[in-house]
Amino acid sequence: MKNRSTIFWVLIGTAVFLSAGFYFLQVAERVGAVTNIHSTSTDHWGWNDLMGWQDFYSKGNVFVKPLKVVGVVSSTIGDVVLHCESDPVSGCSGPAGNWGVLNAGGQLSGWAWNDVVGWISFCGKPGGVGGCFPSLTTYGVTVSNLITGSDEPPSDFSGWAWNASVGWFNFNCSNLAPTEPAWCDISSSTSYAAGYKVRTDWSATSTYGSLYSAVFDAGSNFPVDYNSVAWVGTKPAGTDVFFQLAVRNDCSGGLPTCADDTWNFTGPGGSTSTFYLTNVYGFQKGIYYATFGRDFINAGRYFRYRIRLKSDSARTETPSVYKVNIDWTY
Repeated sequence: MKNRSTIFWVLIGTAVFLSAGFYFLQVAERVGAVTNIHSTSTDHWGWNDLMGWQDFYSKGNVFVKPLKVVGVVSSTIGDVVLHCESDPVSGCSGPAGNWGVLNAGGQLSGWAWNDVVGWISFCGKPGGVGGCFPSLTTYGVTVSNLITGSDEPPSDFSGWAWNASVGWFNFNCSNLAPTEPAWCDISSSTSYAAGYKVRTDWSATSTYGSLYSAVFDAGSNFPVDYNSVAWVGTKPAGTDVFFQLAVRNDCSGGLPTCADDTWNFTGPGGSTSTFYLTNVYGFQKGIYYATFGRDFINAGRYFRYRIRLKSDSARTETPSVYKVNIDWTY
């Protein structure tokens, strides 16, 4: 029995996402929907103690997007405009310029406007850190999946916005639940007041990108056992790197592409929808490792690998892979 391993030098990371254009678009936005706020009776309400209820659904045009929130919210004292592009009077060319509620991976900031009470701030921090309104109290609004904690929709608004005239705006009953649990008691008879929230089909979803290797020759006329994959690189918090392997007995069209062949990339259990997850190799910083188990025993001579990269949900961090090592025996 001979043991072989080959190191393949690669340099991938942010460039994979940018050049391949792997930017997420919500299904609803692709088909031209005008709102991605839920219509369920409890799922489109905000509250202010002086203004009362704000309805994010009745106008039919509130849309949470990757970089901003647009549309008009109805209230008892008039409309709340979420972004200048939704302002029917001045648009973004008025004296206030280009204003609105901004979205950075589910963290909202910026301003909405109401003709009666004026500006409504969606983020406040001491000293105005991060572009927030300078405030002695830290506050803000987030949009995330509070049900499972995943980066899949639906997502709920949570937290507080502020206006100098009428005070706090609350977008989720769970913000009050510790001290006023009745607000989230869905057995209450008070229609939308019980369990109220603002829920959307948008989510802060990670971006994915893939790299497919050239074809490699294990160099044996005997069946080959592919044992493991290791890689060297960086994996910031919230990011990940996955692998699949494809194996063939022949190479039509010649190396390095075997252009005439079809390659079936698979993960655990031989499925095209599964991936090998890599973990830190012992205490070796920057080295990650995964075994193939018995998925590629007595396999073919020629192989390729697929690397799938996952960014963090805010799409500000990406993993980088510098070299890959495939280990096999025959």
